[in-house]
Amino acid sequence: MHVKHLKITFVSIITFVATALLFAGCSKEETPHLELSTTEMTLFNLGEAATFDINSSSAWTISYDTDFLQVTPNSGKGGATTTVTVELTEENNTGADRQSSISVKAGQLAESVTVRNPAMMVGLSTKTLGFGNEGGTESFTITANCRWNIDLSTLPEWISSVSPAEGDSDAEVTVTVKENSNRKDTNRYNLRVKYSTEYVTLEISQEPAPNAAPTAPVPQIPADGATDVPVIPEFAWKASSDPEGDPITYTVMYSKDRQAWWPLYTGSGSACTSGIALEAMTQYHYKIVADDGYAGGTAESEIFTFTTGAKNVYADGESVIYLNSSKPDPIELVFTGDGYIAEDYEYGGAFDSDIDSAIEALFAIEPYKSYKEYFKVYKVAAYSKERGTSIKSQNIYRETAFSTTIEGGNSTYTECDYDGVFDFIRTHTGLQRKGTTVCVVINHDYYAGTCSMELYKNIAESNAIAMICRNKTYHTDQHLTQFENVVRHELGGHGFGLLLDEYIYDEMGAATAGAKSEVESSHSYNTGLNLSVTSDRDLVPWKHFFGTEGYSHVGVFEGGFTYVSGIWRSEQISCMDDNRPYFNSQSRYLIVKRIMEMAGEEFTFPEFVEKDVEKTDNSGIGKTKSYGIPFDIRPLAPPVIVYKE
Repeated sequence: MHVKHLKITFVSIITFVATALLFAGCSKEETPHLELSTTEMTLFNLGEAATFDINSSSAWTISYDTDFLQVTPNSGKGGATTTVTVELTEENNTGADRQSSISVKAGQLAESVTVRNPAMMVGLSTKTLGFGNEGGTESFTITANCRWNIDLSTLPEWISSVSPAEGDSDAEVTVTVKENSNRKDTNRYNLRVKYSTEYVTLEISQEPAPNAAPTAPVPQIPADGATDVPVIPEFAWKASSDPEGDPITYTVMYSKDRQAWWPLYTGSGSACTSGIALEAMTQYHYKIVADDGYAGGTAESEIFTFTTGAKNVYADGESVIYLNSSKPDPIELVFTGDGYIAEDYEYGGAFDSDIDSAIEALFAIEPYKSYKEYFKVYKVAAYSKERGTSIKSQNIYRETAFSTTIEGGNSTYTECDYDGVFDFIRTHTGLQRKGTTVCVVINHDYYAGTCSMELYKNIAESNAIAMICRNKTYHTDQHLTQFENVVRHELGGHGFGLLLDEYIYDEMGAATAGAKSEVESSHSYNTGLNLSVTSDRDLVPWKHFFGTEGYSHVGVFEGGFTYVSGIWRSEQISCMDDNRPYFNSQSRYLIVKRIMEMAGEEFTFPEFVEKDVEKTDNSGIGKTKSYGIPFDIRPLAPPVIVYKE
């Protein structure tokens, strides 16, 4: 009984204590709370992180509205302290500071942390760092709030080191360079300090090694105070000497006022002829500058003064009328040159001689001779820096006004800067491109020529450039390869007459369908009507000559457009075959027809016949084969034709 009593008494005590504790707990509730270890933080670099602690009496959640932060964890239970990590996931290269707010909620309680993210900034204490030629070490300061780096992979050999090459805050950077033994060049390098996608630049420079300048040249011609000096003057001077034996380049400078100076010549010689024409009866000043090509290696002569005499030369771009017309709407032809230098433009000089020969050659034969009064002819000077022309086959290149180039070798093909020619002509004559025919005489003694034609349905608007070498001595025993005859073929036949070639190549055989189509296409532009793709006498373009008195030699002869058969011409031989000074009857008719149409005058076939004084029968002349191939002569390159709408 005693043991049992004790047992009951023990149980009763436990029950009493539990009941007392229960009533004690219900008598007072705990106060909710939410505490953060900080309310603000700052992050600078991508991947940088910071933390804060959350102490809450109940469960909590985090929210934030930004793309450049990552917060973990986003939620937690109450009754314990939790550490939250905030990481910067995106660089701030916007150029402006930005911030975000992280909101923490626990029941009805809320707190926040402000996260600031300043704009990335890297600054340099200087924009330049200079060294003497002896080399050495210099430093500059980088001020930064973000990561930066310097790419050392592109450092030039003369920079020994750059340190440090990276960092994430302010730093002093040292640069070491080697000695510069080069007398010519200043060493330069742009050092880039990169941060994110941006960079700042520091220029590192180093002076060249010391150099001794040459002695000053001494002007001799023109003498100081000289008068009546040619407008294309000659200059001469006593050469300089260089202490280090360096080769010397001289530049002749001229001025009217001793303030603005312009170069006339640059080269290694001690004499030159001006590359431009000066104004007549004008006072000029000149000096010679010697340069050894190294730093500080220049020396200037005294300034001499001279006065030019009367004008005796064409100025660059000068346009003169060689032949005028009394017609109200004259046909305008332009003759210019390429590869002629300033001294070639003296009155009566090379330019005059060659251009005058070309003009006279054209108007020495029919029908141009009889219709000369319809033409207004210009001569336009175009200065080139070098004589001659470029020759592809020989890898020869000249700097000329219109960049003419001949193929060379076995080819007579020639080309030029077509747009440049027409732009030059328009600038110096006022003539427009449409309806203008230009002859570019090339200052090179060679048998070559090509015509470039832009064709319009209205033949009055068609234009052309005939490029012809001044061939005076370089030709075979056959005189038909000489300059004057090439002018007649390229300019008179192709350029103005809009004719196609009538010569034949043995190896070409029968005309292809493509060749016939090309001839027919030209016919639709009123061009190439000296050829036919049919032998039908009722369909050939020159049928009007059949039965006309004086033209019995006009017929239908097979061969032309380089083909032995399948293309027909109107006479055995003419200028469009072997350059001879004779245009066949159909060619003369077509040339006159264009003359009259461009002049705005009525034109009929009977009127042509009445005025036609040629009527030459060239049947079989100069032929070596029964079907009419001319003697052994290298034909000129076919024209380049562009059809325009």
